[in-house]
Amino acid sequence: MRFLVRTRSDHPNTPPLRVSSPAERFWPRLAMTMAVCVLALATPACSRTPAAPDWNIVLISVDTLRIDHLGTYGYDRPTSPAIDALATGGVVFEQAICQNTNTNPSHASMLSGLYPHSHGNRDNFYRMAEDVHMLPEALHEAGYKTAGFVSGYTLKDRICGLARGFDVYDDDFSGKERRGGETTDRVLAWLRTHAEDRFFLFVHLFDPHGPYDPPADRAVRFEPRGPERKVAPDRIPRYQRLPVDAPEDAHWTDLRLYEARYDEEIAYADSQVARLLDELRQLGLYEKTIIVFTSDHGEALDERVHLLDHGGGIGDEEIRVPLILRLPDGRFAGRRFTGQVELIDIAPTLAALAGVDMGDGIQGVNLLLHLEKGSGDPHPTAFIETRVIPHRWRERGYRLNPRESLKAVRRPGSKLVVFPGLPRNYIELYDLEADPAEKDNLYPGARDQARPLIVELDRFLALPSRLNQVASPEADPETLEIFRTLGYAD
Repeated sequence: MRFLVRTRSDHPNTPPLRVSSPAERFWPRLAMTMAVCVLALATPACSRTPAAPDWNIVLISVDTLRIDHLGTYGYDRPTSPAIDALATGGVVFEQAICQNTNTNPSHASMLSGLYPHSHGNRDNFYRMAEDVHMLPEALHEAGYKTAGFVSGYTLKDRICGLARGFDVYDDDFSGKERRGGETTDRVLAWLRTHAEDRFFLFVHLFDPHGPYDPPADRAVRFEPRGPERKVAPDRIPRYQRLPVDAPEDAHWTDLRLYEARYDEEIAYADSQVARLLDELRQLGLYEKTIIVFTSDHGEALDERVHLLDHGGGIGDEEIRVPLILRLPDGRFAGRRFTGQVELIDIAPTLAALAGVDMGDGIQGVNLLLHLEKGSGDPHPTAFIETRVIPHRWRERGYRLNPRESLKAVRRPGSKLVVFPGLPRNYIELYDLEADPAEKDNLYPGARDQARPLIVELDRFLALPSRLNQVASPEADPETLEIFRTLGYAD
């Protein structure tokens, strides 16, 4: 059976593009796999990266963080002085792509080195497959003390299954989230009792996630700027409407106000990053600790029909994320790496630095090998998928299948998006250099440009899949209500 990929506008006499059948793909793929295995045996990647087993590792993830709202990526508001200072001592990746625009699956990819297609967490309602070997497990087996501190409900272990390998996985909070200050208090207390240990520390801050309601005692405040950007009240997602306690008819409709509060949330999270980095210095740990800073996904503000939201789109404002790597020996300090990388590269890179083995099948790459070369794209093609939210696309006339996922293939200059349709799929193709806002769909006119990207998507879909092996956790009323307040359920 062949899987036909057509748009509504395809002329019936025009041969449709297709994704080939499994039988057609098998023998060429087998030959390629054997060739890759031979090459891997001849030049093992990790053997070329000197391990530093005495270094600690800190992985910081700030949820829902747009790359273009940080100073180190060119933003003109002072939202991120601590993050910017960290960037000056490390390498800044300019084109880091997340694998999913939802918190749970994106962090699962970050910690496993696998695409959601392969690790099983395709949405916030899914759990990590039991047979996936994650970075914390590999580090724990190598003698590291391992601790994770999370701040968002979707990263509670009973939801996501990501606690494996952690000596401490602190998800002990009520409600939908924990303020960054409370999480950081617990992180610092743990650090003070483990300063003599070799450790891996994962810190997740949730503050920029909507609703944009920073603490009243925040140190940084921003005023709305520019001309008014008013929208109809019903275009503001219910969970985002501010002020939080305002009557239904008194919510803000000027997007400038929301953007200012979003930036204040970023600045507040940055202040917690500053506390963590200062504590590492005071404990004498900063100069012997690898530090990675990133985010699980970005946020659409007013670029799309869906405002102030994420999780159901694959625009660059949602999939491009910050990524900074600082090494204690000063390697690559001050570098700006322009090649395309993915969040699945974090786990194998840290594993190589620690000299640990995560086993076979890792889909990310060791970024240090590419940094040493100085150029090129570690991932010439990036793969992204996310949940389908059908009502977001109705204005385009798309009738989508909510049981499937939205998928995209991104190259540094182009992006192909496939919407799972009923009865057939819809395709969009964008020239990211000429049209970075992704407003001008070139498909079906540019079939020749789309064809190689569809071949790449076909290759991605043929990767080993655990999507049918991982059951969603029981959706109890409390979980469903919290997911609604986070915008993850209707």
